[in-house]
Order: sequence, then C-alpha cells, then structure tokens
Amino acid sequence: MSHLEIQSVSKSFGSTVAVDTASLTLQQGEIVCLLGPSGCGKTTLLRLVAGLEAADGGSISLAGRNLVDVPTYQRGIGMMFQSYALFPHMTVAENIGYGLRMAHEPQELIGQRIGEMLDLVDLNGLGDRQIDQLSGGQQQRVALARSLATRPDILLLDEPLGSLDRLLRERLLDQLKVILKKVGVTALYVTHDQSEAFGIGDRVAVMNRGSIEQIAPPHEIFTRPKSRFVANFLGLSNVFDVSHPHSTIIQQLEPWLNDQGRNEGAVLIPPYAASLTQREGLLLLKTIVQGYSFRGRFALLSCQVGEHELAFSLDPYLEEGLIGRDFKPGDELELWLNPQHFVLLSH
Repeated sequence: MSHLEIQSVSKSFGSTVAVDTASLTLQQGEIVCLLGPSGCGKTTLLRLVAGLEAADGGSISLAGRNLVDVPTYQRGIGMMFQSYALFPHMTVAENIGYGLRMAHEPQELIGQRIGEMLDLVDLNGLGDRQIDQLSGGQQQRVALARSLATRPDILLLDEPLGSLDRLLRERLLDQLKVILKKVGVTALYVTHDQSEAFGIGDRVAVMNRGSIEQIAPPHEIFTRPKSRFVANFLGLSNVFDVSHPHSTIIQQLEPWLNDQGRNEGAVLIPPYAASLTQREGLLLLKTIVQGYSFRGRFALLSCQVGEHELAFSLDPYLEEGLIGRDFKPGDELELWLNPQHFVLLSH
C-alpha cells in the first residue's frame, strides 16, 4: 500500500481551476518533487494534503487513513516553507521543540529530541543561539529540525530553498537530501527549479494548469519528456511538428521518422544529441551557424535549418578540435545527430 495516496483531487477558486483531478502516490521514505511554473497548482496541491485548503473532489489518504475530515494538526504532517516561519523571540532549541511542547510531550522527551535534531542537522552547540544570530543556511536547518522533531508521517516542503542565493542553495540541497534519507521520512517537495527537483527527488511530477503531465525519475523526465509542455519547460526547445512534411528539418529526418512509423505528433531533438564527428548510426543534418559561445563545461551552438532555429550543447572536451575553433554566423556546418536520443511527443 502507498504511504500517501492522492486520487482525482480537484480544487477551484471561483472560476479558476487550481488543481484538476490530480492523482499521485508516494511510497514510504520516497521524496517526490512537484515541479512546474508559477500558477500550475503545485502549492495548492501541497496545501490540500496539509489540510490548509479543502478539496472540491477526490480523496487523500495517509498511511491508510482518509484525511478528508481530519484537521491539519491531527494529520501527522510536518511542514517547511520558504520563509521558515521561525520564532525570533525563541532560541534555536526552543524553536525546534515548539511542536513537541504544543503536543504536551514530557520535558525529558523534548530535551532528548532537541538534542537528536541538533545533531541531525549539524547544529550542535548552537541550541542557545537567537535566530537572528544565524546564517540563512543555519536558519534553514533549524526549520527542518523543527519540522522533523515531531516524527511526522510525511514532510511537506514548499520552496524551502527559494530565499537562498544560488551557491548556498546548491550546497544545502545535498545536505537536505542526506538528512531526509537518513530519517527515512516520506516527503512531498514543491519547487519551480528543475535542477533542485532533479537533485533531491526520487521522482519528479511535472504540473501544468492543475494537472500532472508526467511523473518519473529525474533522468527519465529529462531524457524522455512525454509532452511538448514538459520539453519546453525543461528548456528543450528543438521540438518540431511531424505532420509538416514540407518542413526542412522534417525532410532531413524523414528516413528515421518512416522507420518509426510516425506521421503525427512532434519530435524532440535534445541539445545533447549533436556531434561534429561522423559515426555509424548518426544522421546528417546540414545547418547554417547563427551563433557560438564557449561556456566552460559546454559550448552552445545555435544554427538554422530552413525556417527553424536549433540550439545544441556540445562537449568541448570530447569533440576533437572544438576548443579554439571559430564559428562565424553564416558558416555552413554539418552536424551528426544520434537518433537514440530523439523523443517522439504525443502532443
């Protein structure tokens, strides 16, 4: 049995549909990220699980218990938000033990759990500090410790790293995943940042207009997006309609498309599918260079094929002769595409 089951849940605010018959299951100890643009419904879905909003339809159950009429404080959930919502007049230890005090746990148990949480988030010796004496990263770990101190059945996280700068966010992301896995808590994590979702999620659920477009492990989401929306949201822009046979790019891909038996939908050519070197099994693509930029770990090449502009990411350390090579706009360039990376999209 799944630990969290969301079945055909819907929520509207007036005429605006925020969540549209969304279904999702999480296994015990699994981290699932809700990923999508602002307004796609991911935070609303999180609030429905928390009981902060009432669903218009569908069902939500946690550890086999129907949550429909269960108030938030009785659901056995921990919550962590972007603002952290720490109490500035309390010490670190007092913040961590707040939920335990509200549950009227024995003082001895509270002290023990606070010690365990300080050790878990590597804040030993800082229990007596005031919140304003901590760095942003330390405050984030206090908020996490507080949300885990009550041993919740599930942890809900809404953009928990969103207020941090990029460098600190990337450093704390790995720490956060290690902590969640060490505790073994089931977690539903909301973010609009794909690298964050890929870095922490066991699976990623991409949302669009209140619905879940695709849910899969991170590598599958990126390499095998199911729809044009998912591909575009991930920045995979080389998407072309198969049903336009007179398109220059489709004409060059026609032999491969015929082998696939496809004459409708769309095809995605990922940015990593191109090479400058001819090898067996690769398809020739004749292009006109539009721009070239060396970015350190990769080189970005934009080119024109007929009426279409494409973008490719080349590895300068694997492509022989690429480093130092000068591409000028208007140059004719032959690229070789690996069809094993192509993705056929249904819509």
